[in-house]
Amino acid sequence: MSLGVALAAGVGLSGGVATVLASTPEAAFAASSVGGSITPDEVLSRAKYWYDNRGSINYSQSAYHRDENGRNYRTDCSGFVSMAWHLSTSKTTYNMYTVSKQISKSDLQPGDVLNSASQHVILFKRWLNQSTGSFEYYAFGSTPVKIDTETLSGGGDGLIDSHPAGNYVARRYNNITTGGQAPVKDPGVADVTGDGYHDMVARKTDGTLWLYANNIERDNGTPYNSGSSRQIGSGWSSADRIINADATGDGFTDLIAVKSDGTMMLYSNNIVRDDGTPYSSASSRQIGSGWGGFDRIVGADVTGDGYTDLVTRKTDGTLWLYPTAPEPSSRPAAR
Repeated sequence: MSLGVALAAGVGLSGGVATVLASTPEAAFAASSVGGSITPDEVLSRAKYWYDNRGSINYSQSAYHRDENGRNYRTDCSGFVSMAWHLSTSKTTYNMYTVSKQISKSDLQPGDVLNSASQHVILFKRWLNQSTGSFEYYAFGSTPVKIDTETLSGGGDGLIDSHPAGNYVARRYNNITTGGQAPVKDPGVADVTGDGYHDMVARKTDGTLWLYANNIERDNGTPYNSGSSRQIGSGWSSADRIINADATGDGFTDLIAVKSDGTMMLYSNNIVRDDGTPYSSASSRQIGSGWGGFDRIVGADVTGDGYTDLVTRKTDGTLWLYPTAPEPSSRPAAR
């Protein structure tokens, strides 16, 4: 038996319908002080608090609503950003520049904003495809607070959230930082799109592979909308088993396929590099052989070291553990 890669996450699938791919949990960051340093994760967490409570927060340029700590912020677009950034007062689109610096739109990161000084401001959530300029954002230009998607050019109508795309300037809060406690990976779960939510990958009987991204926030509680599903591969009928695992350790779910002849193949998730295509057959490679003697292969962190081990069952009913370490050379023998 050979296993030529250190696996870092996985839940098994045998047969042929679908596998649920889970995500790394959000990290716990220390709460910021008012007007102090704040991480992008906390900015988005604070924005999500108003989004989750959007049913009780109405848009108004004269009304206020509390954050999680009880501090009040104005319930409009700039008040929403002020709350997310944990500012001491509610800024306006006109004076947002006093607490932020202009950046290139191509450099936008979670927690930054697109600000049109005389009109509107939105909070950048994440890139969907940076090469095409498509992104996801929070906005509070009307009731309720919403999550939406757009491109930097504004798409067909040239508008971003009902305002001309060309009028927006990308800005970054002066006190935002990438410091703080690093996210802790849970090796029993994984994430295809890298947004921190559990996605689903399905294999149809014709061998095509489909991605159902988890857009539970955007779609008001519906995580796997068939309308936004898309084909991400073909020719997967030759795989007897598919195991999801962050084999490369980059935080994105890879796929491990076991073929009928017992060979094991790694399909690395290069969704960012390959413009939204996570599993390219061109970059796949064989990482093992002799895996045909097992009728069940499951990925789980049995040893508690933060890396996915493989638990396998032979046809005689015996259970085998294949521990995994960061480097194959340091991996203990199977038992």
